[in-house]
Amino acid sequence: MKKFVHNKCFIFPDTREKLDCSLINCGHENAISSVYNFHGMHRGQQEHAIWQYTLHGYGMLDFAGEKHMVMPGQAFIALVPENHCYYLPKKSRSWEFLYLTFIGKNSIKLFREYRQRYGSVITYKPNSPVVSQAWNIFKNADEIENAYKNSSVAYNFIMQMFEESRFENEITRNIPAWVQQVKEFCAKNISSDIMIEDLAAIANCSKWHFSRQFSLYEGISPHRYLMGLRIKLAQQLLENSIFSIKEIAEKCGFYDMAYFGKVFKSHLNVSPSEYRK
Repeated sequence: MKKFVHNKCFIFPDTREKLDCSLINCGHENAISSVYNFHGMHRGQQEHAIWQYTLHGYGMLDFAGEKHMVMPGQAFIALVPENHCYYLPKKSRSWEFLYLTFIGKNSIKLFREYRQRYGSVITYKPNSPVVSQAWNIFKNADEIENAYKNSSVAYNFIMQMFEESRFENEITRNIPAWVQQVKEFCAKNISSDIMIEDLAAIANCSKWHFSRQFSLYEGISPHRYLMGLRIKLAQQLLENSIFSIKEIAEKCGFYDMAYFGKVFKSHLNVSPSEYRK
């Protein structure tokens, strides 16, 4: 079985120069087989960092005892050598992604620092400058003809990552910490039966006060926020996985198929089965 539908990779020249921040390759791939499976301890001893952004489908990253679904609009950061694994799971039809690979002591130091601040999986907005810059690097890779230009491009990309994440943090700086904690709880427990009382407990207030305050900061009620999160995940799984509709409903926190169908249709005006077609 083929490992990829397409695999376009550019290997940068002059990486033998011992610069502290360089790109060694970039590529655009679409994995369609579970043969696509990479372990960070089985890729040699040369230190390098991988930034990989999902375009369509989804993949999995196992790292630090946690399993992460890397969905469209998300990227992961992995360092080599390191005890991690990223792969195409059996339930995913495909995983199309854009990637950049970096070497150099400063690259490794910066990616390690970035991950400590912002995590190993990053969600980007559709108009993200980081994603735009990654596409520009890939599309214009043959113009990066020497080691010094390469190093400049690599360093600028990493700095753009820090700048964008810092900017996003500044936007939310005046929002109480419990709002983000509630959103993270919803994302991590989306398959569970989450009650408003559970979320109010995180905010340490009554459910009535919590609902008013959450709506004030987010512009939407907690219930509608959670339903929107669940329907978005259901859309992604209907498009990109081979899970049955019943399995998808359960993964999104719906254990009543009729209710799942009703909520899904109220959001998208089609049933889950019609959406999948």
